Amino acid sequence: MRLVDHPAQRGETDLSVPWFVRRPGRLAHPDPPCFPTSTRRQPATAQAAPSPEIRNPGFETPPTRPAELPDWRAAGTRGAATIAGPARTGAFALQHNGTRAYTVTTTQTVRVPDGHYTLTAYAQSGGGQRADYLFAEPAGGRQARTAVPMSSAWTAVTIRGIEVRHGRLTIGLHTDAPQGGWTRLDDVRLTAGAPYDFLAGGDITMLNWVEDSGGTYSDERGRREDPLKIMAENGMDIVRLRLYNDTGPDHPRVGYPGHYLPEGYQDEEDILDLARRATRYGMRIQLTFHYSDYWTNGEIQDIPKDWRDVTDLPRDQAVDKLESHVYDYTRSFLQRMAAQGTPPAFVSLGNEMQGGLLFPYGYSYTADGAPALARFLKAGYRATKEVSPDTQIIIHIHDAGDYDEYRWFYGLLNQLGVPYDLIGSSYYPFWTRRDIPPSCGSSTPSAGSSTRRSW
Repeated sequence: MRLVDHPAQRGETDLSVPWFVRRPGRLAHPDPPCFPTSTRRQPATAQAAPSPEIRNPGFETPPTRPAELPDWRAAGTRGAATIAGPARTGAFALQHNGTRAYTVTTTQTVRVPDGHYTLTAYAQSGGGQRADYLFAEPAGGRQARTAVPMSSAWTAVTIRGIEVRHGRLTIGLHTDAPQGGWTRLDDVRLTAGAPYDFLAGGDITMLNWVEDSGGTYSDERGRREDPLKIMAENGMDIVRLRLYNDTGPDHPRVGYPGHYLPEGYQDEEDILDLARRATRYGMRIQLTFHYSDYWTNGEIQDIPKDWRDVTDLPRDQAVDKLESHVYDYTRSFLQRMAAQGTPPAFVSLGNEMQGGLLFPYGYSYTADGAPALARFLKAGYRATKEVSPDTQIIIHIHDAGDYDEYRWFYGLLNQLGVPYDLIGSSYYPFWTRRDIPPSCGSSTPSAGSSTRRSW
């Protein structure tokens, strides 16, 4: 999943961190998340107003000799960076291209007061590059970068939260491409910004199992170390933890007695231990309730073994009891998290649950299943907020880039009055074959996708 602050009210799509989509309110336009770049398609306009800190931001200053880049500097393959048309505004833009494979970096160093900045440029790209990104590197600081999306349309690419501490900032475009792999850049702007809360993390749920199975971790010098310490020292500041009701051979997948999760791992005690370890290094926690004894997704949502007595009840009574189970279980475990000082920053009610929860009662696509699903999600939301009001609730589904499914599913939740704080989205381009622009799309709301509250 990916975490994305989606300020659609500002008229743009802001694409950020791993795992889930961050949003302050209810669904307005379900654009799935992508890589850490902000993109906005724009028509060509009159020449943009210059950025006061950047010299020749629109590349309109004519070169006095071949291959010259006035106010900019190119390093790498000779002749791969040129000033040429077409442009987004004016007559010229920066172009990276080559008659053979090439690597080139075009930069400019500017002097600015210390503070936080936002860098925006407009780009076109034919795709196929090994690397193609806009970057900003403060003097004495870390380089921030964001990929240029493949698009024949001029697309805004933005880097936020650039912190300058020593009065100088180097900005630029880097491209590593095969013959004919082209990129154009135009209308570069640097504006005052604010700190950007970019979360970088990963799933550590199997860490104790790996270590108990003999796995060890070492730092860059070969010294054995706690892997969470290594991760924290290298910028990781959030972990994902997956919780199952029970594990082991007595709690297999329904209908598959040989398919079960390792006993003693990914259960309550194991997750509590991992939460303590992560918190020790200052990491935030994203907790996923699977509400199952086995892995769940759009096709598998087994009721936990200890809850399956509901199958002997009439449907209405079964749904009532499952709703109580979800509430009680969620509340009980979060109380244990809070008691040990590790309340999660984020809670996901289910995993890739576009098909629903607790099959067959909570199917999302049946007339009686969707209302039951809404009751289960409302119970989980209520339990979470009662224990930890500041914890943000995620509703997580699969297949980032499938607009029809996102509009249908989150529209269904809105119709049923399901409250939530975040949209969680799985993005696996190897399997879905969706590249960045198709998955990111435009931020223009479409008919039928708006609700009472915007992102």
